[in-house]
Amino acid sequence: MQTLKIRRPKENFNENIDYKILIDGIKVASLKNGEEKLISINENSKSIVAKINSGSSENLRIDKISENKIIQVYGNEFMNKYLKYFGLIFPVLGLTFILDHDYELIKLIGKVLFGLAILLVIYILIFMKEKWLILKS
Repeated sequence: MQTLKIRRPKENFNENIDYKILIDGIKVASLKNGEEKLISINENSKSIVAKINSGSSENLRIDKISENKIIQVYGNEFMNKYLKYFGLIFPVLGLTFILDHDYELIKLIGKVLFGLAILLVIYILIFMKEKWLILKS
């Protein structure tokens, strides 16, 4: 059996969320903030992935990891730290076309920006869900 050393550095975001480590879809460990673990794996294991609630990292092939390498798992700083403030933009954009004023150009710009913001959120939640965590060897 091969052993892998997995380390999660201390982070200011996601500090209360455990990262689940899955090998071939089976949970083998859970990492707290600043924790390091040794994980035993079978010779025929193919990939390792880190997960949080609905997000995850990309699959990392085990055969590409050398024996003495340390695998680092950490959160994508933009998505985990700053994306939560994106929700503050919606009320501001909504005010531009909800308020009663005669500026049709401002209403149109507000509607376009609001639509683009909705599309951006949908894109991030659907197509970027494997980018919430980063798994590096």
